Amino acid sequence: MCAKNSGDDPLKVAERLGYSIAGSIGVEAFTELELSFAARLLPKFSDNPLIRMQQHLLLYWDQSYFKSTLIDQFSKSVPSETTVTNVSSLTPEVLFGSLSEDRKDIVRPLFSEVYFAKIDELLGFLGSGNTMRDIVNTLNTAMEGKTIVRYLLKLGKLDFDKGKIEQLKLENIDYNPRKAQLSYQPDTCIWAASRPIDSKTYTYLRTSGHLYRYHVIQHEVSDEEAERFFSEDLRPDQKLQEELAMLNQRLAKISVKDLRVPDRFTLRQIFLPLKEIVKDEVAVEKRRLAEIIDIRTRGDITRELTAHAFLRTATENDFKDIERLEYTAEDVEFVLRKLSHFVEFKVNPLFADEFVERRSKKRPRDLVKELVLQLLSNKEMRQRKEIDKQVNSRTVVGTATISNCLADLLSDRKICQPRYGFYKLKEDCWFCKHQDSCVHKDNNQLQDTSKLDESDR
Repeated sequence: MCAKNSGDDPLKVAERLGYSIAGSIGVEAFTELELSFAARLLPKFSDNPLIRMQQHLLLYWDQSYFKSTLIDQFSKSVPSETTVTNVSSLTPEVLFGSLSEDRKDIVRPLFSEVYFAKIDELLGFLGSGNTMRDIVNTLNTAMEGKTIVRYLLKLGKLDFDKGKIEQLKLENIDYNPRKAQLSYQPDTCIWAASRPIDSKTYTYLRTSGHLYRYHVIQHEVSDEEAERFFSEDLRPDQKLQEELAMLNQRLAKISVKDLRVPDRFTLRQIFLPLKEIVKDEVAVEKRRLAEIIDIRTRGDITRELTAHAFLRTATENDFKDIERLEYTAEDVEFVLRKLSHFVEFKVNPLFADEFVERRSKKRPRDLVKELVLQLLSNKEMRQRKEIDKQVNSRTVVGTATISNCLADLLSDRKICQPRYGFYKLKEDCWFCKHQDSCVHKDNNQLQDTSKLDESDR
């Protein structure tokens, strides 16, 4: 049974709500937050329980541009029984567990019981020096869902209340007073925000594997966006916020009885165009494919694919329990439309300008965008095959890279698509001047073009 309208689809509602808060940045952030929320509701894969379901998310761009705001606003749509806990100012003892001052009680580790944790500013949360290393190393284990073992600074007492030890076991926390050893298995999904990181800190977080435990969504705020953010009246759409909260409440009640990893054929459909994009991107730097596409990349894509299949099936089946989750061409197509962001952070991480000079070489994707805009600059509408021909006359890239560049330009509202397979500069489109976009916000299907004048057909 298909959904009656786009309002039944949590992902579409999340996109529209995100747009009301922060434009295209908000759309991408809310899309990823909704997918992360959905993944956290799912059980482990029955055929491979080693793959974690938590899709930790890091919003990574300039300070003062909505990162923590977006996380805070999305958190309002999460059902109260799952809760989103702000851990930004908490100490390692509270986060990971410790002994009380009198050594008679355990400070229960927050990560043993929290569904979702949000971090307003990653650098401030991690601190520096040995404190940062302790937090990062323990957090790395927690983010993988592996057992955390903490050897507490204070010595345990051999006569520690055995009743309290038994109570802790009921909460899946083990405490050995002889060794002052606390152990538990966390199941927390983390949503964090960070401004661009200096090179020294970035190097440690990269070599420790911390950054790559997140699905990183990065963005470089343009001058045009900064002007729009300053002048436009951006505020959450209250009606959409209530609607998303209601839909997420229904999602949280759905039981998925059989969840299996996407098969090899499905993943192969995604890997080949991903490989093409990466080859284009890394050719300038002479890097190996294995440096960009790794097991964590596969994990990110697998979780996105699974979460989308869950949201799609829930919408189609009127939010009823699911016997077995199946993957369709629609789920694959969703991932293919946004392939580049799975590797963007590894290809071109955003450093702070004052620490590391940005690359002077023009990346293939940036060059393709310039060529497309140049081609459309004569106010004419161009067909996709003509764009491919002109781009490949100046640079050799794959069709997947061109597709992603066109998708980026559409998302950035620099071009529009008056009809299928045809593109035009947004500023030259008659139809766009009379409403927000040629593309329908709710379902991304093209509008009727019958009202276009002859020059725009």
